[in-house]
Amino acid sequence: WDRPWLKDARETTIKCSEVDENGVRGEEKKYEFKPKVRVERDTIMSFGAPSKADPNSEYIQELMQGALAQIAMSEGAGDRLKLHKLKDCTSQVVAGSAVECTMVVEGLSNENKHHCHVSIWDRPWLKDARETTIKCSEVDENGVRGEEKKYEFKPKVRVERDTLRAYGAPSEADPNSEYIQGLMQSALAQIAMSEGAGDRLKLHKLKDCTSQVVAGSAVECTMVVEGLSDENKHHCHVSIWDRPWLKDARETTIKCSEVDENGVRGEEKKY
Repeated sequence: WDRPWLKDARETTIKCSEVDENGVRGEEKKYEFKPKVRVERDTIMSFGAPSKADPNSEYIQELMQGALAQIAMSEGAGDRLKLHKLKDCTSQVVAGSAVECTMVVEGLSNENKHHCHVSIWDRPWLKDARETTIKCSEVDENGVRGEEKKYEFKPKVRVERDTLRAYGAPSEADPNSEYIQGLMQSALAQIAMSEGAGDRLKLHKLKDCTSQVVAGSAVECTMVVEGLSDENKHHCHVSIWDRPWLKDARETTIKCSEVDENGVRGEEKKY
């Protein structure tokens, strides 16, 4: 984990195994190198400069289609609007993803296309917390821009925008939220796959859920699971580092223990 803006703050984990000529691996040895300085895991600086984003990516496309739909709703345009082109897309992690694109739109006028600059602050771990600003100008065939029109769509929930609290210690997360439920159901499916349990497993309860912004969302939950054994439920601690702007970049660690009727924990198993 490299934080180049901080001196001596690189955190490294290395796992080594000797491999003989037949490809047989020996015992694994783990090396951990902690930073020399103590730093908060998530300050404003930790999210760095904007980087170029692929306008054809599913994530960017979904955000921009949402922005287009918002314009259509504001203008009463129905399904007239079409996304003609995307360009100059960037993405920046700012307690979520700060995404910007220039969108060329057909249908806002009878003659010319509109060029719209879209800024979206997306926090996928919060429900209804997407903030969108769109600035559109009609551009004629000679490239002359008309008057700019601005659209702003605020989140339905009130959140602190740029305080250390927003980036600091883990905060309580709603175990019933769609986001947390989705993450935990995925974790449950991973256990079932590892155990060959088919559809036997059921999510009995979620508790102690937190969410923390660590270049994405660091989500933790304790999950009470039925079906891992015939008699008792299992208590599973789930840690997920979710980076929704990267494809296949969800990292999950699950530790489960059987707990009997007296609250006695059995041996822990890690997935």
